[in-house]
Order: sequence, then structure tokens, then C-alpha cells
Amino acid sequence: MRLFCFLQPKFAPVAKNNFIRISVTLIGLACMFAIIVAIYLYYNFKGKSNLSLMVPKEAKWVYHFQTKELRGMLPAQKPEYMDSLALTIKNLPIFEELKEATDVGIALYSDVVLFENDLGWHLLLKLNNTGKFTKFMTHLEEKNYVEPEDQKDLYSVRKSAKNTMWIIHQQKVLCIFVPNDTIADKYLMNKSMAKIFRPGHSALNEKKDFLQLFNRCQAYFYDNINPSRSFGFELKDNVAHNVYLGDATQRPSPLKFFEKVGAGSSVNDVDKYLNKNNELSVQGFFNEHFKTANNYLKPFTQ
Repeated sequence: MRLFCFLQPKFAPVAKNNFIRISVTLIGLACMFAIIVAIYLYYNFKGKSNLSLMVPKEAKWVYHFQTKELRGMLPAQKPEYMDSLALTIKNLPIFEELKEATDVGIALYSDVVLFENDLGWHLLLKLNNTGKFTKFMTHLEEKNYVEPEDQKDLYSVRKSAKNTMWIIHQQKVLCIFVPNDTIADKYLMNKSMAKIFRPGHSALNEKKDFLQLFNRCQAYFYDNINPSRSFGFELKDNVAHNVYLGDATQRPSPLKFFEKVGAGSSVNDVDKYLNKNNELSVQGFFNEHFKTANNYLKPFTQ
């Protein structure tokens, strides 16, 4: 007892110092966590899309709509085709029972990326609630709409029970894949997904001409085989300024956009949206651009 009483005064300052150190450390960690969350929220809501990082360098083409950014630039008059892209996706066979995409964690109005490689067509979307989406997939499996889940190291995958479509997701990314073959080859599907979901893979955004469109435009089409066919639109002051790569013309007509993608829109369909400076209105952009983009979703709707 005497020994304990003798030692106690020496240990008390030490315990107090340890408590202070632990408190300071916890406060520091809390501040660091708050900063990380703030940075994440800033780039999640203000920064450019990170879905383009998923597109492999060998993709033939990529069609990208930063729909959340686009919807913030809408004119007073609601464009006719504003939500046509989202509605087309929502009506995919695999989602035929879906009432509202956000109910199952799919962020349809956030970002849409379409691209094709040698193996097939890919549709990339964001997930804002992985738990809800996983529950939705389980529901579809119970109704025999999809096959059981196959858990891989980098992603989870299911095949549609109705066609050759594959549904792949990992954290906040959803990929819908349609092979260019009539056979749903699991080996080729996994080969393609490994390139997309593997961290540090060679991505298309490593190319400088691709970045010219990505950094400037809210919507763009990049042709990796023939970059001169690439184009994009930068929306400012209710006008969609067209941006082209490899074009000597300083102010090419926005109508050239429809020519480049092989669209069927006539000059009369689009001419009413052009101003005296040959610029396309934002309303015209939505009505014609998204209508054309739906053609690129046809592999997913069949």
C-alpha cells in the first residue's frame, strides 16, 4: 500500500499527458475526416465526371452526357426531349418493373457514358445507393428476370435471363454490357470488365485530344478511330457552342454535328434552333442531340 501511494503521484502526470495526446489526436483525425468529406462532396457535385476514367484506351468511340451539369443549364422553356435519354434507359427490358430509378439507387440524371470496343457495347451509369441496387437485383432474380450473382474480385455481375445483356456493378459504378456476338460469352464479358474496373488501367482520357472535349464540353462524341469526326457542345448563355477536333473551319455549322453521327434529322428540323450567328440554342440542343443519342442506345433496348 505504501509503495502504491509512493508511485501514484509520478504516474498521475503521465496519465494526464497521455489523455491530452489522445484527445489532440482524435480532434486532428476528426478535422482531417471533415476535410476529406468536404473535398469529396465538392468534387462529387461540382467536379467533372469521373466515369470517363472507366473507358479503356482502345474504345472505338465514346458518347458522354454530363446530364446533371446539363440540366442546370436548361432554358425557361422545357426542351421536348430533355429526359428522353433517361426514359430510354429506364425502359430497358431488364428494368421493365422500375418505377423510379432513384428508388433503386440508379442516378439516371447524373451521368451517362456510352462506348463500344471490339467485344461489344457498354453503358456506364452512377449508383448513389449500392445497397438499394443490390436489393433490386435480388428482387429481379426472384422473378427470374436475372440469373444469380457472380462475385468477382473487382465487381459483381449478373446476366439477364431474357437476352445476352450483362449487369455489372462495383461501388458507385453500374455497367450494362451487350456483347457484339449473339452468344453471351462469359469469358469475353469478364475480359472486357477486367479492363474497365481494374485500377490503373490504360484509359481513354490519357489522350490529349480526348481531354480537349472532356474538359470543355458538357456533352461530346469522341471517335477514337477517326478523331476528326469528334465533336462536343459547350453550353453558355442559352447557346450550345459547337466544338470540333481537326476542323479547319473556325465556325462550323452545328448541323455538321448531325452529319458526323449519321443522324436522320433534316435541315428544317434543326434550322429553327439556329440564331443569326449560326449558333444552336440550348433548347434545340436538347431536342435534337438527345433524340439522336437514343440511336446509340438501340443495342440495349433489343
